[in-house]
Amino acid sequence: MRVLAGSRFPPGATALPDGVNFCIFSRHATRVELLLYGQADSAEPFQVIELSPEHNRTFFFWHVFVVGLRPRTYYTWRAAGPNDAQHTGRCFNPRKELVDPWAWGVSDARWDRRKATDPQDVSHASIRAITTEPLPPRSDPIAARGLDAAIIYELHVGGFTRHSSSAVEHPGTFAGLREKIPYLRELGVTHVELLPVMAFDEQDVLDPVRARGLRNYWGYSTHSFHSPHPRYCIDPAHGAHEFRALTDAFHDAGIGVLLDVAFNHTAEGGARGPMINFKGLANDIFYHLDAADRRRYRDYTGCGNTINCNHPLVSAFIVQCLEYWVEHMGVDGFRFDLASVFARDQRGEPMADPPVPWAIESSRSLSRVPLIAEAWDAAGLYHLGAFPGMAWAEWNGRYRDAIRRFVRGDPGLIGEVATCMAGSADLYAGGGRLPASSINFITCHDGFTLNDLVSYNAKHNEANGDDNRDGSNHNLSWNCGAEGASVDAGILELRRRQARNFMAILLLSQGVPMMLAGDEMLRSQRGNNNAYCQDNELSWLDWRLADANRDMLRFVRELIALRKRHPSLRRQRFLTGRPAPGEALPDVTWHGERLHEPPWHDPSAQLLAFTLAGTRAGEAALHVVLNMSDTARTVAVPPVAGCRWRRALDTALGSPQDIAPPGQQPLLHGGQYVVQPRAVAVLEGEA
Repeated sequence: MRVLAGSRFPPGATALPDGVNFCIFSRHATRVELLLYGQADSAEPFQVIELSPEHNRTFFFWHVFVVGLRPRTYYTWRAAGPNDAQHTGRCFNPRKELVDPWAWGVSDARWDRRKATDPQDVSHASIRAITTEPLPPRSDPIAARGLDAAIIYELHVGGFTRHSSSAVEHPGTFAGLREKIPYLRELGVTHVELLPVMAFDEQDVLDPVRARGLRNYWGYSTHSFHSPHPRYCIDPAHGAHEFRALTDAFHDAGIGVLLDVAFNHTAEGGARGPMINFKGLANDIFYHLDAADRRRYRDYTGCGNTINCNHPLVSAFIVQCLEYWVEHMGVDGFRFDLASVFARDQRGEPMADPPVPWAIESSRSLSRVPLIAEAWDAAGLYHLGAFPGMAWAEWNGRYRDAIRRFVRGDPGLIGEVATCMAGSADLYAGGGRLPASSINFITCHDGFTLNDLVSYNAKHNEANGDDNRDGSNHNLSWNCGAEGASVDAGILELRRRQARNFMAILLLSQGVPMMLAGDEMLRSQRGNNNAYCQDNELSWLDWRLADANRDMLRFVRELIALRKRHPSLRRQRFLTGRPAPGEALPDVTWHGERLHEPPWHDPSAQLLAFTLAGTRAGEAALHVVLNMSDTARTVAVPPVAGCRWRRALDTALGSPQDIAPPGQQPLLHGGQYVVQPRAVAVLEGEA
């Protein structure tokens, strides 16, 4: 096909009426070739185009225009240049085909990670980019929508519908997830947080894992940050449009879309890892390298390499990529995996004011969407409560640990539990942040499911092929008397009660609750707390559980509804213990078994109670009692002028008495309430 010089704007492959413009960045390449393929599985390219430094290079960009080329063409790059990694970090290999880092769509039909790791291999077994139809900007405005009223639901796109019981037309895809939006709307969540959907390497697992026929399932092994993962697409060449249709459908249902993104490392791994794209184009720029021997990759992520996020060109790449997902793909916010990597300078040292977090939240479009940090990395950098920047929220791991310990029965935690349930002001208030800065969670993809948290004392990861060495041993779980599956009716009932306790505490806490998909129907992974490689029924959501555990599903739906009708549970400012102007009742009053006597300093205490005032006219007060002891406790109920108390929730009761909407709540007689062992009770005021 006839070629022209092309343009360096924009990077990637841009389809125009008369052909396609290709542009790629490589500062130190001396020769660059573009390979064109007719199909995803073509054995050979139909044309190889050698770019001229005189005509096809501008500054650090190589570019070419292919006249008459149409979308749905597959392509790769090859780049030659210095290969003196020890001294410069540059490791060009003209044999290796590279996928475009700006590709809007990719195919892994011929991908072979082992061959990509062999520097001598020339078998065309690379990931291929796809020229795609342009995706127009989103039509709905990017609203400045915070997380104050959010209820986040973390889910895996593939696992949510891949089980045969999902009964969707295209299981395991963006289209399959679209069919389940009515379920999520009925559940009541306000946002979904999708595990990585940017194209990742499913073959990126250890050899013993691969030998078992397992693959990378979670997706924290990105190689193409602009492209949807091909396996989640019906047609990878149309994948961006399929994802955009998904976000549009979520928006139509009133649900926001958050993406879990991993800009801390890539699928290329360390020195023995494959060459996919960045290594072969800009290894010395894109990765943290050891200054003493630049063949070695500094690994602050536990995944073999670390992205050099604060290099100006890398920072710009990250920001522009995120802007694309917001402005064109319809995304409403992000959660950043191992985000403390963002705080490391080009030598790997922590910075007080790292550029990339500020650049992200200063972007015109990104400043309007929620930004959530996993505020640590794998090399000891820990920023919980102090992540660099201004408006970042954080996954609150301290909340998770405190509530897990409290519910399993650890005594003497009342003060810590109260602090966590009040929005973790000790972490966030001093830095000028707000309750919504705390993303509260009990479970997430990484660890036990809720059902397993109350069914196992220890992890059971033998199926992962690493002799149960992988995964955390710090689970803070309690099996209620037997490890794993049980037929003991008493143990099973206690487990269900404990699951209700966890859910109740999560949704009664200030801050932003996040729940794990399937916990509302008691999904189990049979004790596996690190199912990163289990793309099978161990991880997939079995939709038959919605009927088998419909009592738990009903409980969670009603609990979400209770939170939504009480703004006092999602205050925009921290609790003070004082009345609002013109009000008689303090915003919060703490109690123990006796009113106004919280057992802050009692090392044996296992009971906490508190009263929340309404935040607006017509909002009823709430009185909450948490009893995690082994004995029933009779607690005093506060008198509130002009208010009668009705029982809204008691986790010790069976369904449907465990939770009741207004109009079906029994009236409380007298000034006391008996809270059963290991139970949460909520009284709702009525004028």
